[in-house]
Amino acid sequence: MIRLAVLADEAVEAIHQATLRILSEVGIVLTQPEAREVLAGAGATVRGDRVLLPPDLVEREVARCPRQVTVRGRSGQTVVLGDGNLHWHNLGGAREVYDPRTGYRRPAILQDVRDSTRLLDALEGVTTVTPFFTPLKRIASSE
Repeated sequence: MIRLAVLADEAVEAIHQATLRILSEVGIVLTQPEAREVLAGAGATVRGDRVLLPPDLVEREVARCPRQVTVRGRSGQTVVLGDGNLHWHNLGGAREVYDPRTGYRRPAILQDVRDSTRLLDALEGVTTVTPFFTPLKRIASSE
């Protein structure tokens, strides 16, 4: 099996250590009280809506994760992640769209989600699709 290595092992480790430091010193904002309680019970520090995750907690829980997971699409097709094969997945969550017709940036709408999902679904090399845009509001229409 060919292994694609974009970064040296030392660079990957440096990123990992920086991530652990950020999670422990800056933490994450978590607005669900039940989730904060679970994490506090596991050893996290809660300060209001912010949860600080100590490195040992993060590494312990990551070690508990399975090495492989299977995801199934609407068509029933399954993909195994972690099996050594290369898979392509888009990032998601953009709130704004650059509209090439007008040349301006605008808030994303539900139709942008539909259009980008259709495009990503049609690309042969894309393994899984996440909604590319996160519209902040719906526009008045027949939606």
